[in-house]
Amino acid sequence: MILAQQNDAKRQNLLERLLDAVKQCQIRFGGRKEIATDSDSRVICLCAQFEAVLQHGLRKSKGLALTAAALKQAAGFSSKTDAGELCCQPWLQVSNRLNNVNK
Repeated sequence: MILAQQNDAKRQNLLERLLDAVKQCQIRFGGRKEIATDSDSRVICLCAQFEAVLQHGLRKSKGLALTAAALKQAAGFSSKTDAGELCCQPWLQVSNRLNNVNK
């Protein structure tokens, strides 16, 4: 019972932080013809909150390691570094893509 209450409180906290980050980005970028990039701290905060929400409840386990290995094999990565960047640093990949689009 106590564990369930702690999980609910954690989820509520994650939701509140995510909504606050969204609100800050809306205030800064809403109604403007400007691309939100990682050069703004509000965007970095929003990405961090999304990442925290997506990672909530994930456990480091053998099953997760097997899933990562399967993804690595399916994607055809040649080294652990490449797969590690894909699985552990999704916002780095998003940032790189967005920066390449802006050039």
